Parts: sequence; C-alpha cells; structure tokens
Amino acid sequence: MQRVLPISTGGSVDAEDLLEAAEALLLAGVRQLLVREPILPTGALQVFLSEAVELDVLVLHECCKNAEDFARLYGCGLHLSSTTPIREVRERFDGLLGVSTHSRAALLHAEAAGADYAFLSPVYSPHSKPEDTRPPLGVDAAAKAAKGVSIPVFFLGGINAGRARMCRQAGAYGVAMIGAIWGRDVKTIPAATALLEAMN
Repeated sequence: MQRVLPISTGGSVDAEDLLEAAEALLLAGVRQLLVREPILPTGALQVFLSEAVELDVLVLHECCKNAEDFARLYGCGLHLSSTTPIREVRERFDGLLGVSTHSRAALLHAEAAGADYAFLSPVYSPHSKPEDTRPPLGVDAAAKAAKGVSIPVFFLGGINAGRARMCRQAGAYGVAMIGAIWGRDVKTIPAATALLEAMN
C-alpha cells in the first residue's frame, strides 16, 4: 500500500462524485482510495467500482451498502469500524482487511486478529469532524502506541502535509485523511501531491 490513503467524504449520492475524486487522486500520483459512503445507492457504488479500474487499491468501508459482498465481487479491500469483531470477518473474508483503532491495545488486537493494516486516531483534531470531542493522541503518543506493531499503521485525524512529515519521522507507516484532500477550499491535486512528498 502507498503511504497516503485518502478517505472519501461520505456525502456522495452518485458515482460521478467518486469518479472525479479518483481522477484527481490519479493525477496527483495517489493510486488508492478508501470509499466511506453510507448514503451512496447500491447501483451508483457498482458503477464506480466497475469504472475506477486504474486505482491500484480500493477499499470499501463496511458502512457502504453491501460492502463485504461488493469487496469480494470487485476484488476490493474491506475496512472495519473499531467495534466490529475482526476475527469473525477475517474467517470469511480473505481480501485486504483494515480496521479503525484508537489505542495500542486495539492495534495489538487488530494485528492478532488478522487485520492487514490499521488506522490509529485521532492523532490531531480532525478537520472533517469538528464535533469530535475525543482528545487527540498527539504524534508522540501515537508513535509509541504503534511501535513494534507488525502491520502497517496509518495515522488519522487532522493530517496535513506538515503533520504528515512529522508522523513519518515519528515512525508511522502512512497517513489517512479526509479534510486535507477534500476540505473546503482545498485544491485536491496539489494537496495530494504535497502529502505524497511528505511521506517519501
């Protein structure tokens, strides 16, 4: 996996939005996307999955309609929420499997349960969730939580290019983000390019 993993905004109602997003990512050199679209109709998701073939890594968040079935059908990865039993899903799903975590204990559990990668959040206050009241971990505590974990750990929450560089220097495998790529007044291609450069 690349070290930059964008997450879609969650507000798409048709395939066109996601296809435009994928095109912008590809132009910037990012070849992967986590699709987190709970309100996207099933048909629109199928259109997107059948047309976004140039992306090397496509992951469906379990909040998407028919996520697990479509992940199998289209060869996508599957991303689980922090409360989903990982082992149960791992036993029936053999594709790329990711999970959201919020602590070292949860990271170690994800590793032991068979996840292929994990998110650790919030490292900073999320740009896309101003209502999130959880205290940020901070990059040093996040790095300490991820130390020695054998699966790739992506730091998530309030990431921009400058913070991505700090996360990389602290030992993060990669960074995931919503607001830094799709936020208000953000130009996606330069933002994605800057994030890639920060993680190299």
